Amino acid sequence: MKKFLSILLIAVLVSAMLVVPASAEDNDEPAETPTNVALNKEYTISGNGKNYSHTGSVTDGIVCEKPFSGSSAASKEERLSSWFCFYYHVNAAYQPNVNAPDGIGYLIIDLEDEYDLSALKVFLIDKPTWGSPIPDAVNAYVSLDGVAFEEVGTFDLECEEDSPFWSEIEVDCKARYLKIEMDLGSTEGYLGEVEAYGVKAKADNGGNDGDNGGDKEEDKVDVEALMKEALGAAPADSKVEYVIEAPEAYEAGDEITVKVIVKNITAENGIHVVSFVLNYDNTKLLLTNDLDEEDENALVCVTKLPKDWENLSVVANDYSDENPEGTVVNPLNDGVIEVNVFTAKSAASAAIKEDGALELEFTFKVLDNAAGDIGLVIPNATAEGAYNGKDGEIVYEATGSYAVIKAPVVDPDEPGTSDEPSTPDEPVVPGDASNMIIFAIIALVAIAGSAVVIKTRK
Repeated sequence: MKKFLSILLIAVLVSAMLVVPASAEDNDEPAETPTNVALNKEYTISGNGKNYSHTGSVTDGIVCEKPFSGSSAASKEERLSSWFCFYYHVNAAYQPNVNAPDGIGYLIIDLEDEYDLSALKVFLIDKPTWGSPIPDAVNAYVSLDGVAFEEVGTFDLECEEDSPFWSEIEVDCKARYLKIEMDLGSTEGYLGEVEAYGVKAKADNGGNDGDNGGDKEEDKVDVEALMKEALGAAPADSKVEYVIEAPEAYEAGDEITVKVIVKNITAENGIHVVSFVLNYDNTKLLLTNDLDEEDENALVCVTKLPKDWENLSVVANDYSDENPEGTVVNPLNDGVIEVNVFTAKSAASAAIKEDGALELEFTFKVLDNAAGDIGLVIPNATAEGAYNGKDGEIVYEATGSYAVIKAPVVDPDEPGTSDEPSTPDEPVVPGDASNMIIFAIIALVAIAGSAVVIKTRK
C-alpha cells in the first residue's frame, strides 16, 4: 500500500511539472487604446502665422461636414469658424496675407509629450467652385525635438467635388511634434481638422528600471547630427554670419546664457537689418528673457545695440481676424524666436560693418529633468541681412549656425551609476515555470528516497 501511495505521489508531481503556467503575455494588462493626442493642442503656422480669412482651429475636435455650395451648404459663419485656410499669392500687395510661401504651407502641432503614433487623419475639402481645388499634396512629418522632421506618409486625396472628407494614413512612429504640410497647387487650401492617434511612449532605459542603469533614449540621440541637418545647406554668396556661442556643458537647473554674434560681414556697405530664426529645445530649456515693457511682443535680448537700432525680436504669436496684431503664446517656452534687429537710418554710419558690433543675448534655465545633449540652431534658410541704400533695400544671403551643449558626464564611481545592472535576490514567484520544476524535482528526490526506504523495509 505504501509503495502504491509513493508511486501515486510521484505521478502527481510529474503531472504538475507538465502543467504550463500562463505566459507573461497572458498576465499583462490589456493594451492601451489609442486616442486622439492632438486634441486641443497648440500649433504654429508657416508664413505670417495666421489663419487666412477664417477662424477655425484644426485641433478643437469640431468639423463642418456640410459642403461649401448647394442647397445643403454650410452658412458663412459655419465655414469661417470651422476651417483653416492656407493662402498664397504672387502679387506683392497680398504678401501680408500669405501663410503658404511659394504655395506650400504647414502647421506644427506640439503634442506636449512623446507618443507612439499609429494613425493620422486630416479633414479636407475639394471646392473648385471657389477656384481652390483639392491640394496637389498633403504630407505628414514627425519629430522628437521640433527641429529635425521625418516624413511618415502622404494622404490620399481622392474625393468627390465639394464634399468634405477624411483621409487617413497608418503610421508606426514616436513623436512629440506633428507637421502637416500642404502643397496648395492654387491660391488657397483648406484644412478642417488634424487627428493623431497614439498612446504615451514608454521610457526607453535599456531594460533597467533604475535611474542610472542602461542607455536612456536621450543618450542615443545624435543631437549634433540633428543640428547639422536642421542647419541646411550654406548659401552660395553669404555676406554675413550669425554665430551662436553657448556653454560647452550644463547641469540640470543651471541658468545659462546663449549669445548670437554678427560676424564675417563682407557686404561693402555693411548691413542695416539682421533677421533669422533661433530654434531651441524647449523640452530642456526654459527661455527667461524679459519682454519689452513698451511692446509685449518684443523680447529684451540685445545687449550690444548700436545707435539708432531697434529690436523687434518676438516669440511665436497667435493671430486671428479679431486680433490681427497677434498676442504672445507661451512666451517663455515656445522653442522658436524670430529675430529682427534693424535701423531705419540709411546713413552709412548706422550700418554694421565690424565683427561683434552687434550681440544678442538670450538667457535660459535648464529644466530639472533635462537629459542628453541640448541643441540650438539658426537654419541657413531663415538667415538674412539687408542694406537700405539709395536704390532701396538690398537683401543679402546670410549663414546661420548651431551649438550643442553637452550633457553632464556621469561619474562611474558614484553610487547607482555602474553600467552593470543590479541583480537583487528575487523571491520565488508562485506559478513561475522554472521554480515549479525545481520544486517538483526536489519533491521527487525526497519521495523517491522514501520509496526506497519503504521497499527495504518490506
